[in-house]
Amino acid sequence: MGYLGKTALLAATAAAALTLTACNDSAAPGAPANGGTGATGTTADSSAGGQAFSSLSGLSDAVQHTTGSAKTVHVKMTGGIAGQAVNGEGDYQFGDPTAMQFEMKTSAGEMSMRLVGNVMYMKSPQSIVPGKPWMKFDLGANNALAKSMDSVKQTDPSKIIAQIVEAGDLTGVKSEPVDGQDTVHYTVTIDITKLKADNALGMDADAIAAAGKAGMKTFTIDMWINHDNLPVRMVNEIPMQGKTVKTQSDYSDWGKPVTITAPPASEVATLPGS
Repeated sequence: MGYLGKTALLAATAAAALTLTACNDSAAPGAPANGGTGATGTTADSSAGGQAFSSLSGLSDAVQHTTGSAKTVHVKMTGGIAGQAVNGEGDYQFGDPTAMQFEMKTSAGEMSMRLVGNVMYMKSPQSIVPGKPWMKFDLGANNALAKSMDSVKQTDPSKIIAQIVEAGDLTGVKSEPVDGQDTVHYTVTIDITKLKADNALGMDADAIAAAGKAGMKTFTIDMWINHDNLPVRMVNEIPMQGKTVKTQSDYSDWGKPVTITAPPASEVATLPGS
C-alpha cells in the first residue's frame, strides 16, 4: 500500500474510532447509586437530584432528546491502533447537514479533516499534488475509500447509542466525577454475536468474524454523562480491521455555535479514484 493508501486508511480508522467514541449520552445529573434499580429513569440518588437509567433503551431516548437540541460539540480524542498513537481535537455539527472539522496528530505527522455537505477534505503531512495540500472526495462516490470515510457521518451520539441497544447491556452504573463535574459512569457490554450490519459500530462483517475467530465474545464501552444529560467522556477498546482501536474522547461546549467551511478551492485536489 502506497503513502496515499496508508494515509487514507489511517484517517478512515481515526474517523471510525471517533464514530465509536461518540457513542454516549444519557441521563443522570450528579451521583446516582451503583446499579440504579427499578424502571428506566428511576431516581437513584435523590440527594444529588439525579437519575440513572437501568436500560439502554431509556439511555437511548435521553440521547436523542439532548443531542437533538444541542447539535454541536467540541471533542478531544486520544487513543491508538496497533500501537500507533492518534490524538485529535475538533468540532462536530450533527443533523442535516452533518459537518466536522478535526485536527489529528499521529506518528505519520499532523492531519486535518473537514466534512462539508457530502464532501470530505483531508490534509495529510505530504501533499499528493504540488501546491494543493488538501484532497477531497465525494462520500456519495461508489468506492471503498468513500465508504470507509462515510463512517464519520455517523458520529451523532443518538444514532450510535441507538445501534447498541440491541447488542448491548448495561453492566455498570455508578457516580463518578470527571474534570470537576458530577457524572454517572455507565458501562455497556456489547455481545459480538448480536452485531449486524445496522448496529456494528463501524465494524464490517470481516472484522466481526475475525473477532469471533479470535475468541472475543464481548467488549465494553464506558460513558460518563453529566446532569444536563450530555456526554462528558467516552472510553472504548473495540476490534476493527484485525486490530484493536483504543480511544478516549472528552466532550465539551455542547450547543456552542461553530463555523465549519471548506478549504480554499485553489488549495484542493481531487482524490485519485474518487
